[in-house]
Amino acid sequence: MDAGVLAHLLRSKGLWHVPRRFALLLARLGPTPARFTAALDAIVEVLARHGAPASFPTTAVALARHPLPLQRLAALGIEVAVHSYHHVDLSQRSPASQRDQVIRARQAFAQHHVPAVGFRAPYLRWNHDLLRLLFSQGFTYDSSTCALWPVLSPEQLAAPVIQTILDFYRPLDAGRAPVLPYLLPEGLVEIPVSLPDDEMLVDRLGLAAADMAAIWRAMLTASHQAGELLVLQLHPERGRGGAPALDAVLTAARALQPAVWITTLAEVAEWWKIRPQCQIHLQGQGDGRWEVSMNAPVAARVLAQGPLIVETVAGNIHAAPLTSRWPHVTDVTAESFVVRSDLRPFIGLAPGSAQELLGFLRQQGYVVEISPERALYPVYFDWETFDLATQARTAVQRVEAPDVPLLRFSRWPDAARSALVVSGDIDSLTFWDYLWRLSES
Repeated sequence: MDAGVLAHLLRSKGLWHVPRRFALLLARLGPTPARFTAALDAIVEVLARHGAPASFPTTAVALARHPLPLQRLAALGIEVAVHSYHHVDLSQRSPASQRDQVIRARQAFAQHHVPAVGFRAPYLRWNHDLLRLLFSQGFTYDSSTCALWPVLSPEQLAAPVIQTILDFYRPLDAGRAPVLPYLLPEGLVEIPVSLPDDEMLVDRLGLAAADMAAIWRAMLTASHQAGELLVLQLHPERGRGGAPALDAVLTAARALQPAVWITTLAEVAEWWKIRPQCQIHLQGQGDGRWEVSMNAPVAARVLAQGPLIVETVAGNIHAAPLTSRWPHVTDVTAESFVVRSDLRPFIGLAPGSAQELLGFLRQQGYVVEISPERALYPVYFDWETFDLATQARTAVQRVEAPDVPLLRFSRWPDAARSALVVSGDIDSLTFWDYLWRLSES
């Protein structure tokens, strides 16, 4: 191990955590993939019991050394994404080195007949050169950003082992920024990972499975209340100990109403690219009545929000009853209908407003009209700048206030309230893999 690798480990893990991490890996991984496969099977069994898919970003070198367990995952319908070729910090690599890692990974996945549309950078470390490269190589999404949910106690949050990793990851604050996918200028859908993950909770804080389950359920509750996305991280090497916590979270998710969309990273990315193309057409009928029709996939549902009065169109054979999904929101299951409102039930955006704001609002399923006529709209933005990390939640809260009469598309398919992805990175199936990984860094 050279000095650069050691410095990287110390920065990401902390001085005391490096030997402890090594000891834990030796206990969880054996000289063959048998221990790893048993731990992975514990996760797969829980997923199957709940009818839940999952996404496992995997280094290509791990796939090349041990193709059978990973090909079996793909055959089960579980997504296997790319986690670089080697487990290296790509943010510190030159564009040429990044290209070498990504292209070799692409070739290895193709050689072993494992389809992959998504990418997660090792250590969640990325830069814009990497994002542009991924798009040029045909990837649909990246999942290398992260967000920390406010579920740890002050004492846990202040622990040096937690502060070390947070300083390294620099996550978004889920208490301030919505945890949602985002369509990047580079053309990729960025899908944030949720923290705390199993490594933080088990290896760093030493929590039992029951405590991890309680924290993850709190994250699920928060994401459901906010209508956002929870990408849980359970690394397969911890599968035997983490399976009960995963089972508890999936049990809770299946019981929630409105429903939680339990899905894969690839399906989230596909949905996020399709949904902004959905259209709602509005035609004024006079006396505050508006005839509404839409052009969208079946899974994209129109929601009527706030004090908006909805009437189905007489003679429309596709009209169906209205369904109250959550407070102040109704799922309109008719293909065309009439609403009553003194204002246009859309968002108004001042000319010259930030394009980033326009993109963000449309990605949420909101219908936005650019207009100088502030008085025509129930909610109106005149923001020349927009920062996703600090202003996005404020924008959402303004739009989704209970007194705002608005038509919008559901953020998730079939008017689900929130989304959940089970995820976990794979880079070592044996302890030899981990030793090779250190030499490859």
